[in-house]
Amino acid sequence: LRSISMKSMRFKRDEILGKRVSSSELTAGDMCSLFLERQERRISIGEVSRRHFTDNLRSCRVLVDYLGKLTRAASLRAADFPAFKAAFPSTWGPEKAGNEIQRIRICFKWALESDLIPALPNFSPDFRKPSRTVRRRDQQQRQAERGGRRDFTADEI
Repeated sequence: LRSISMKSMRFKRDEILGKRVSSSELTAGDMCSLFLERQERRISIGEVSRRHFTDNLRSCRVLVDYLGKLTRAASLRAADFPAFKAAFPSTWGPEKAGNEIQRIRICFKWALESDLIPALPNFSPDFRKPSRTVRRRDQQQRQAERGGRRDFTADEI
């Protein structure tokens, strides 16, 4: 299955780059496919780990599932991103949500630097990683729920 999906991504890349599809026509699905292909190349030369790729793949799938693979990347507006963030599962804490947001922003930044989109979309002030305070409070709350920190003394080890 993986080799089929990589073949289809390469075909799509050749189609996009061969036709010189204008940056206003690039879809979110195409952008994510090209980004993931680039991540695959980075794995093969040892720049990133397989886990890094898997995390990016998962983030791209979440984005494309929400937006639709045919949504033009250049047509995204500020209101799209807070709505996307609101669609995150309620089981995700601030750390997971922040990591997801950062990976999505990285994908768009890569597309901009690769001349695939004309400009970064306006992510709006609400599509940012949660603050340290929010992450710290969440961590403290989880520690309190499980009965405190899980530190061991030297004798216990």
